[in-house]
Amino acid sequence: MQSFKSIVLLLCIALSHTIFAQGIEFQHDPWAETLAKAEKSGKLIFLDAYASWCGPCKMLTRNTFTDATVGKYFNKNFIAAKIDMELGEGPELAQKYGVQAYPTLLFINGKGELVHRGVGYMTPEQLLELGKAAANPETQMGAMIKRYEAGTLNPELVLSLINTLEAAGDDRAATVANEYLKKQTDFSKAENIELALRFGNDPKASYFKQLMKEYNALLKELGEEMLFAKIQDIYVRYHVNNEGLAMADMDKLIRATYTSGDVNFFIAKFHVSWAAQNNDTDGFLNAVTELMQKFPSSSADELNSFAWAFHEISDDPKHLKNALKWAKKSVELQEQYANTDTVAVLFGELGDKKEAKKYAQRAIELAKISGDDASSTEAFLESLK
Repeated sequence: MQSFKSIVLLLCIALSHTIFAQGIEFQHDPWAETLAKAEKSGKLIFLDAYASWCGPCKMLTRNTFTDATVGKYFNKNFIAAKIDMELGEGPELAQKYGVQAYPTLLFINGKGELVHRGVGYMTPEQLLELGKAAANPETQMGAMIKRYEAGTLNPELVLSLINTLEAAGDDRAATVANEYLKKQTDFSKAENIELALRFGNDPKASYFKQLMKEYNALLKELGEEMLFAKIQDIYVRYHVNNEGLAMADMDKLIRATYTSGDVNFFIAKFHVSWAAQNNDTDGFLNAVTELMQKFPSSSADELNSFAWAFHEISDDPKHLKNALKWAKKSVELQEQYANTDTVAVLFGELGDKKEAKKYAQRAIELAKISGDDASSTEAFLESLK
C-alpha cells in the first residue's frame, strides 16, 4: 500500500505535468536539429522570431502561448521553436526569412522553406486561425504564391493571397493587388473597389476612373475624411513610385484625374500631407498656411491639430500668430481641454502672460471635468509666475 507521501508526490507530478503541458511546448535545439526533426516527422516548424526588448513578444508569450487550446493544437501539429533574432543563430535566420518586425511568426518545412507567416501580437483565437491556415496546403502563403505565379488568377485565390500577404506584413500584397486590378474590367464589384482603395497606385488607371464615378456612393459609405484619405493615398503611392516627379507635375496629374469634388481643395490638402510625410518643415508650414487661407476649416480637431503642430516646429511669430488664430477658433467651435491648453501655450510663446494664465486656468478646469491629465498645463502655469 502506497504511503501518503508517495501519493502526494504522484499528484504533484501529475499536476505539474498538466500545468506545463497546457501551452505551447517550445523546443530549444540548434536550428539544424529542428529542421531534421521537421523533415523526419513531416511536420512544419512554428518559429516564434522574437527580440528580448519587444513588448508585444512578451505579451504573446504570457497571454497566447500559454492558452490550453492553442497548446493542444500547436503541440499536435507543429514543432515549436523560439529564437531571439538578435542572438546566436537569430541574425542569420532573420536575414534568411526577412524578419523586419517583432514578433514575426514563421511556419517552415523540413527543407527550410517558408510556407506561411504572421506578424504582430495575436490573441489565442487569432493564432489558432493562423496555425490552421499554415497547416492547410490550400491556404498556405507559399503554396498560394506558387499557384499565383503559375498563372492561377481566379479572384478567390488572388484576394485570399493579398489578404494573407498583407496580414504577414509582406510588401508583395500591393504588387499582387495592382497586377490583379490592371486586368479587371468590372469595377462595379465591391471587392474590386475595396482593392483599389487599399492598394491602388495609379490615378491614370481604369479603376481610378471608376472610383471617381462611384465617388458620391463611396462618400455616403465611408464618410468624407476616410474617402479623402484613401484617394489621397493613391496619389501618394504614385508619387513614391515615380520618385523625382515635381510637385507641379503632380498638381497637373491631380487636375486631370481627380474629377469629383473640389480639385483645388484636394491639391491644397495633398501638399500638406506630402510635406508632413516627408518631414519637410518649411513645406508643411507654408502648405498649412495656404490651406487655411484658401479653405478655412470648421473642424475643431483639425484646427487644434494644426495649431499644436506649428507650436512644436516653429518659433516664428508669424506662424505662431496664425496658429493662435486657429486654436482660438477651435475653442469657439468646441471648447475642450486640449485646444484651450493650446491657446494658453501659444499666448505664452507670444509673450502675453496674462492671456496665457487665463487660458491655462480654464484648461485645468476643463481637465477636471473631462478627466484629462493636466499636469503639463499646471507646470506651464507655474512657469508663468
